[in-house]
Amino acid sequence: MSSHKFELLDEEVEALLDQITDKLECGIGQCKSQEERKTLLSEIERSLKDASDGLVEMDIEIKKAPLEYRNTMTSKVQRYQNELLRFLLMTRVSYLTFQRQIIGL
Repeated sequence: MSSHKFELLDEEVEALLDQITDKLECGIGQCKSQEERKTLLSEIERSLKDASDGLVEMDIEIKKAPLEYRNTMTSKVQRYQNELLRFLLMTRVSYLTFQRQIIGL
């Protein structure tokens, strides 16, 4: 890659996505109370927002990069965006399930 800032953002976004994966796959099922689940979902939402912000910054860095690096950098950002979208959908489903549990459906 051509940009040190892009590489730092890449590491940050990847770490956030790993944390989100862990929380979605392991954390939600381990919640013993509705309050724990609500807190965990809020943490996931914050991590999703942080990852999204990181991707915006990565896009800015791509525009500054030499042409020969842009395709690789763009592919990485697109892969992260797809993963982020998948996690966002999973989180929405978890919220809906949580809300149904609260109202007793």
